[in-house]
Amino acid sequence: MRNEKPIVEMTADDMFRAIERHVSDGIDFITVHCGTTYEVLQRLKSQGRVADVVSRGGAFLIEWMIYNEQENPLYAQFDRLLEICQRI
Repeated sequence: MRNEKPIVEMTADDMFRAIERHVSDGIDFITVHCGTTYEVLQRLKSQGRVADVVSRGGAFLIEWMIYNEQENPLYAQFDRLLEICQRI
C-alpha cells in the first residue's frame, strides 16, 4: 500500500502506523531519529553548519517539523515508540 500524500503532510499517527507495519512485516531493525528535536532544529538554523543534515530520514523529519511547526513525534511520543518495540 503506497501513501500518495507528501511526507510533510503525514500525521504522527501515519508515522507510527508505518513503523507498526514494518514490525508486523518482520523487520527487526529500523533507524528512527528520536533525537532530532525542534530545539536541535533551531540550533541548526542559527549555527550555519557547513553540511546540513546528511541523513535522508533525518532530512525528511526536519522538513516535517518545519512544515508542521511541531515537535518530532518520535521524540514527543517516545513511549509509544517503545511500546511498539516491546511487541517485537
